[in-house]
Amino acid sequence: MYKIKNCSICGKFFRPNSSRAKTCSPKCFNERVKATKRKYYKRHAKEIYKRQLKYLPKRLARQKAMRLFKKLGIPTICQLCGGTYRCQVHHWDYNPFNNKIDNLIMVCLNCHAKLHLKPSA
Repeated sequence: MYKIKNCSICGKFFRPNSSRAKTCSPKCFNERVKATKRKYYKRHAKEIYKRQLKYLPKRLARQKAMRLFKKLGIPTICQLCGGTYRCQVHHWDYNPFNNKIDNLIMVCLNCHAKLHLKPSA
């Protein structure tokens, strides 16, 4: 048996099941986890934002290209294999910001992965 402890969240006294227990109930445990996550986010908010910002322009460029295809009425069918599973826009020159229609091709997820594994130089 372990010594009676004081809950770090609600202040109640409880008999822990392990030596590492700091809370008296699952409810208090969840509250403690939330507080810890909030502290971490406040401490590292700038770094997290920079990581998210790094990938945002590429994602927006892909979305813009997809909207262009839909606006022109080009069907979402893979132009290499004819499949329809999770079609994506591929940029022939591998530049996600070059959204000229002659640089874009609609491909399925599998063909897109194959194109990026062996880029034609």
